[in-house]
Amino acid sequence: MPFPLALQLDAGTEFPLHVGGRLTLEGPARIRYSLSGGALPAPYLDAINAVAVDAGWYSDTDAELISATLEGAVVVRNHLGWRPFPGNGFNFELGYGFVGLGGSLTGSEVLEVMVARELPESLGANLAFSATASLHQVDATLGYDATLYRGLHLRVDLGAAVTLASTTVIEPEFDVPWLVEGAVDELTTSGEEELDAIFLSYVHVPTLGLMLGWQF
Repeated sequence: MPFPLALQLDAGTEFPLHVGGRLTLEGPARIRYSLSGGALPAPYLDAINAVAVDAGWYSDTDAELISATLEGAVVVRNHLGWRPFPGNGFNFELGYGFVGLGGSLTGSEVLEVMVARELPESLGANLAFSATASLHQVDATLGYDATLYRGLHLRVDLGAAVTLASTTVIEPEFDVPWLVEGAVDELTTSGEEELDAIFLSYVHVPTLGLMLGWQF
């Protein structure tokens, strides 16, 4: 007797986390494993920041540096789930999500304002820093897979992603004179701690998934 295994391949979005694809395997007893991922678009990140700034959770300056650390980030989500009813597309999943590997350059002025400290004047102005962040999240979704025609189906899900851990790295993109190494290290460390605190306190987002795909 062949091993009962169904494969689904989908493309679409899980707003506001990524635009990309999803692979789902369903085995005996309708136990499911899914792997989804893609890129975090700038408009999605802008939407997260807009809600947070309007709610007073953090400032425009914080939002600017958050955008720098997560711009173009890769998102990967792994879920285990169950489709409880035969012949019905309703399912639920729990899992782990990773957001990271993005980042861009941010001006020294933004970092200074954020941590309320100044760089030594001897370094000059308009110095650049690299800023990256890695977020580790737990995810939960309630979904429904609707068959449209033969193997063609539409998946819709609602869920939430909660950030449990964050690692931010801010580094100077210039040669730091040894006389001011301590001051620069203190500045970047303060920025990292500030961003990690923001991610852990406020980056907990509801998600809406909409994907179109094929079941083999």
